[in-house]
Amino acid sequence: MTKKSLEKIQEVFTGNYGHLHLTIPENDLANRRKGSMPYGSGRLFYIFGEEGDREFFEY
Repeated sequence: MTKKSLEKIQEVFTGNYGHLHLTIPENDLANRRKGSMPYGSGRLFYIFGEEGDREFFEY
């Protein structure tokens, strides 16, 4: 993924969860590392992956 792609991922995620002050940790984003964060009374999990020749981010 390019830096621009990673910025877009953060932008979309923040658009969905910014009102809750949630962002993907920069280290996880830069290294495409899976993780989780507190969300309400549970946790929000996220993962980066590849399918064919495409990379994705899922939460």
